[in-house]
Amino acid sequence: MSSPKTSAQVAPSDIRNFTLREKDSYTKSTSMPLFNTIKLQGHQSALLNGPKRWHPAQQKAKKALKNDNYIQAITHLTHVLEIYPNSYSAKCDRAEAYMNINELDKAKEDLTAAIAHSPKKSLAWSKRGELFYRRARYDEALVDLAKALKLESKNVYALCTRANVYHKLGNQKKALTDLNSVLQCEPNNVVALRLRGESHRLLKNARGDIYRTLGKYKEALTDLNKSIDAGSNDAATLISRAIVFQKTNRYEEALSDLNSALEMQPNDPHTLSIRADVYFNLGQYYEGLVDADEALESKPDDVWILTIRGRIYLALNRKEEALLDINKALRLEPDNSLTLCFRGEIYHALYRFDDAINDLNRSLKLHSDQWISLIGRGAVYRSMKSFSQALDDLNLALSYTPTTRAEERYITKALRNRGAVYRELGLLNEALNDLDTAIEREPENLFALCERGVLYRLAEKYDDALCDLDHVLQLDPYNPFALNEREEVIKTKLTKTLRRPSLSPR
Repeated sequence: MSSPKTSAQVAPSDIRNFTLREKDSYTKSTSMPLFNTIKLQGHQSALLNGPKRWHPAQQKAKKALKNDNYIQAITHLTHVLEIYPNSYSAKCDRAEAYMNINELDKAKEDLTAAIAHSPKKSLAWSKRGELFYRRARYDEALVDLAKALKLESKNVYALCTRANVYHKLGNQKKALTDLNSVLQCEPNNVVALRLRGESHRLLKNARGDIYRTLGKYKEALTDLNKSIDAGSNDAATLISRAIVFQKTNRYEEALSDLNSALEMQPNDPHTLSIRADVYFNLGQYYEGLVDADEALESKPDDVWILTIRGRIYLALNRKEEALLDINKALRLEPDNSLTLCFRGEIYHALYRFDDAINDLNRSLKLHSDQWISLIGRGAVYRSMKSFSQALDDLNLALSYTPTTRAEERYITKALRNRGAVYRELGLLNEALNDLDTAIEREPENLFALCERGVLYRLAEKYDDALCDLDHVLQLDPYNPFALNEREEVIKTKLTKTLRRPSLSPR
């Protein structure tokens, strides 16, 4: 099926010229005397030309609409309306053709005329509701769609359009109500299935109500799978399903859907940014950086993409580049609490502790339950040796329950930092519990392995300490902390051995 031309591809003068040629051809080519066009006014012309549905112009218009040839459809319907000026269906059909080539003003004229002539028919109300929706005039769209549904309560077209309006307004519960009504009438309506899946995904739940949230993702996935199985294998549906996979830690499946979507719409910055984030969560930082770079070529001022690339740079230890991206993001959105949190992390990595605390305090002032900022601030307090404040933040942060793999990593960060704080406070058993858990969650976490190495040295478990430190040096051969600590372990072990009293021979 060919895609419709846009108004950018077809100049209005072309349409007019084409229409004149077509109009001229009607009077020359018709072989049915009954349908010879006679220029009379109003109903007189209609009476002489017979029923509209049999007229060649109507037949050609119907065929053109079916084949998505909207320019020809407009030509034929214009001819129909010259003969049948009060035709409600012809006005609605021509309005639809105009909408498909983005001539929304002309479509609105036809629909308003149709409504004025037949206000108790629902079709024109529905179509004008969609037109207002496409222009982001949501209040006017809701008024027209309500009138359409008052006239025809099971109008699937109006219900779907209103669901789209509610979806854009963020009212997912009302969107779901309309979509459920659509799917009662048409259980395999792929548009409704896709949109219901998206609404389930976006439906807001009370903080901490994880099971309900996961339940909504499960329902979203069910709808999106049904939509794809029913043939709606388009990029938008695949992206929606990828986001559900992403939110439920199924990153490999998310990546597969995003790859397929990008085959359909290559270089789409929105899809590239989502894939960059998926790559970040998979630890594939260089692949994520390629996608983020490409997305920013199209949308250089997109705060979310800048933030993703900044986080990737930080993961690659390219701190100054990370700071440039995050600073730009915060110039665009100064009160973005999550971006402030990420800049706090960068400042911490750059040993700019006061700047880090300022950003993390601002983040928490904007959103007091931003527990990721609590973890970041706790980590900075530990570096500043403010152990009591660090412990308060980390204990509070660890009372939250993560729902994504990215959040799981922050829990590991909290555990390793609290373990380090406990060690500094001399609470060695508590420290070992936290560090063991952190390493169980992330076996190659260098910070946790180094800290446990120190802990084992203090507990005089030198072989265990060397095992952890050697593991670090396998992963990072020039890690200065591990090299120095390993030397300290060997020196302490040797000193203890030399001090140990020898047994006298019998």
